[in-house]
Amino acid sequence: MKAKPVILIFLILVLLMAACTQHPIANEQDFQIEETKQDFIDYAGDIQMKLRNVRVEDKELILDLTISGLQNVVSVEEDFSNRVCDPLLSLDPARSLTKWKATADLTNISDWSKPIDVSYFYKLEQPLSAQTKITMDWTIGPCGPCFMEQNIPCDVFPLVTNHRFNFVIPEN
Repeated sequence: MKAKPVILIFLILVLLMAACTQHPIANEQDFQIEETKQDFIDYAGDIQMKLRNVRVEDKELILDLTISGLQNVVSVEEDFSNRVCDPLLSLDPARSLTKWKATADLTNISDWSKPIDVSYFYKLEQPLSAQTKITMDWTIGPCGPCFMEQNIPCDVFPLVTNHRFNFVIPEN
């Protein structure tokens, strides 16, 4: 007779844990992405930039992106962070966010037939509202620490392209 209450309590705990660990995830199939592209140089048409996945986990926004066609832009790993800029995000309703981490799989950086996966992690001061609109500008051109510090010499490199992605994070 005592086994039934224990099993019931165990079942309730498992269900609560499952509900608490689910993270709202928005894949490209789950929402519409509007993309506009502005090229500034001839070979910019070779560059393909894609928003693969958007994840919202409590007070964290994670963008999973893919880029390919960088043969005229990047030849070594150091070029990547100085020429593939961090995305610029605008949220509506406005929320303060801070990029705290970026990861890029650069193992195939010299094999131009393979795309490069990049993830950007942002901390949010407050959770996102339902139906948050996001505008993301992802630019290829001169960027990196030389534009933040006066004593670091800049890489002389032209502005290549900007891809703007507009999308709405759907309600859970």
